[in-house]
Amino acid sequence: MSSPASPASAPSRADRSIRTLTRTHAALVALTSAALAGSLALAMWASAALGRTVEAGRAHAAELGALNRVARAAMEVAAPGKRVFETYDTDAEAQRLDRALARFDRIRVDADALFSRADHPVHGSLEALAHTLEQIGSEARAVFGDFEAGEYEAANARLATLDGLYSAVSEQVDGLFEGVLTDRERRLGAEADRARWLSRVAATASLGAVVVLVLIALHGRRVSRALARAAADQAERVRALAEANRRAEAANRAKSVFLANMSHEIRTPMTAILGYADVLLEPGHSPSDTVDAIGVIRRNGRHLLAIINDILDISKIEAGRLTVERVECNPIQILSEVYSLMHVRAEEKGLALGVEFVGPIPSRIRTDPTRFRQALLNLVGNAIKFTEAGGVRLVASCDTGGPGRDGRLRIQVIDTGVGMTPDQIERVFEPFTQADASTTRRFGGTGLGLCIAQRLARALGGDIEVDSEPGRGSEFVLTVDTGPIEASSMDPNPSLTAAAPTAAGPSGTQGPARAALTGRVLLAEDGPDNQRLISHILRKAGADVTVVENGALAVESALAARASGAPFGVVLMDMQMPVMDGYAATSTLRRKGYTGPIVALTAHAMTGDRDKCLAAGCDDYITKPVDRGELIGLCAEHMRRAGRAAA
Repeated sequence: MSSPASPASAPSRADRSIRTLTRTHAALVALTSAALAGSLALAMWASAALGRTVEAGRAHAAELGALNRVARAAMEVAAPGKRVFETYDTDAEAQRLDRALARFDRIRVDADALFSRADHPVHGSLEALAHTLEQIGSEARAVFGDFEAGEYEAANARLATLDGLYSAVSEQVDGLFEGVLTDRERRLGAEADRARWLSRVAATASLGAVVVLVLIALHGRRVSRALARAAADQAERVRALAEANRRAEAANRAKSVFLANMSHEIRTPMTAILGYADVLLEPGHSPSDTVDAIGVIRRNGRHLLAIINDILDISKIEAGRLTVERVECNPIQILSEVYSLMHVRAEEKGLALGVEFVGPIPSRIRTDPTRFRQALLNLVGNAIKFTEAGGVRLVASCDTGGPGRDGRLRIQVIDTGVGMTPDQIERVFEPFTQADASTTRRFGGTGLGLCIAQRLARALGGDIEVDSEPGRGSEFVLTVDTGPIEASSMDPNPSLTAAAPTAAGPSGTQGPARAALTGRVLLAEDGPDNQRLISHILRKAGADVTVVENGALAVESALAARASGAPFGVVLMDMQMPVMDGYAATSTLRRKGYTGPIVALTAHAMTGDRDKCLAAGCDDYITKPVDRGELIGLCAEHMRRAGRAAA
């Protein structure tokens, strides 16, 4: 939990005025001593009253400073209970909690002396705050105990109780500040009344005393106004502190819920993967049981990869590093690919999935086909997930935009699912959230799909709108900018059959059944399991594979093969290896004049990793876990290029 800035951390204009006027007060006291002898006693009386006013202001500032320290110490008690879900170290957080409680007790003892008056509004309130913080300490320790015992749901449930106690702490702290401000107004009001009375008495004094006392009265009013401005400024900063604390608490709650949800979403497929892997190790399986177990492992592995990809996508979007391209593509073919990918999932749930066209659809638009397909897949996948019966319809239409204007492609995704309330619709595009907590428990998911889809749609010059009612289903409308549309490209009778995906698949890479490799491949990979898997895929496709386990051996093997007159057709270079990593190995080969194709093979899939690999000298880039068809297609393409260059 971040510590909010103290409202007294920077002097305000009113604070500076109080200091200036206090210095002026000393000068007026000296002037008063030079007044007429008959008015000396009255002038000294007035000066004492002004001194009490200034002293009251100083005491008020001291009380506010003490309360600021109390507020910060109280808020520090909240951090360990929350941070245990970040650090996973209950011992360290328990120590932090004990230190925070001890520090609060020390600060409270110092502050008690300032509020010891029986008639002070804050008298006794610090004890109530201390009691609430003891309750927080007790609940936080219970959270630590649940966390150590692996009872994560119980720990999350106790966080709701902690949230209520944190709100009570904020209210009690606000009450302390309000009591101090009330006491200040009462005390300074009494001093102001006394100053006004002295002003009336001064009117009957001698001319010299009148002049001096008028100056003192005016000075007192200026002090009062300055104190009033300081009090108002301090109150505003206190409110800002409370608001900052509330925002920090809300962010911490959202983060805790997200971490718990991610833990559940990642552990669920991992449970199936590890469980069925153990099942396969048991003897006596029938071939059908083995195939079923492998299918479960593969399905859950893909689900786990999709979760990781969602997190990477939202990190790119939040960092402002999402890039889109504008190329010509066929939107009807993209719809056909989405249908081909999603109709199996719909059939598994007994749902109908259909695609309809309203009016002519362009066969060519300028957009990013990968991002367009991803946004549409997220919307259709979301509709299928939240639909128990009925079906999902995709309705495509297009506004050509007219002369000199870009067109707009409109895809409606209509389902007969659970639907949403207006409040749920307002939150549905926020990252890491779903309609409500029960939705997450019932349907699962990271809560990132719709957020990513909306950000992608906006990056493509469009947006996503939603219309829904509970029990009636939902309609999400995706629009994208098409660029200028030529009349000749409009298809008056669009259909999925005419635009069915080729055997190469959506990515355009040749599938493994049709791919064939005839050259030599050098695989630089330090992981034994990955060595066996990737070399098996390449050898089955027809390649002659040589495996080395670090970058130094890769450099040696590649240069030796070139010197022997039988160079490798392609080098697959893992970028993180012992002895010499892939970046250094690739740079070394390029410095020694090696011109053969080198493809980076890496698990680094964050923004900028591709550029880093290409800057080191790689010709291409593929991420782990590798797609069989993409790997073989990429190797085949670079082998053909190398062959043409050699010829």
